[in-house]
Amino acid sequence: MKLAGGKIKKKYGIEDTDHELASSIETWKNDALNSAPFQGGDKPSIADIAVYGVLKGLEDVGGRWFEERVKGDKEVEEWFSRVEGVVGEINSSH
Repeated sequence: MKLAGGKIKKKYGIEDTDHELASSIETWKNDALNSAPFQGGDKPSIADIAVYGVLKGLEDVGGRWFEERVKGDKEVEEWFSRVEGVVGEINSSH
């Protein structure tokens, strides 16, 4: 997996993965949320679910990074909680 990660970083010219991910989240937040509860407006779109999935995957393995970048950003944390609520409702209905 480390080899694949190195190839991807080289392909896209990424030197600092932490900075790149944080920058991508900031760009997404500024472009996607635009004072709406979700990127999709009143309901989550596939983009909301995709970004949520990436961040959820980092919740357990990201530790401090997740706490600083997601829980430490009020707007992202509130969005994350809203999506988590919707995903939880879907999971509990199946």
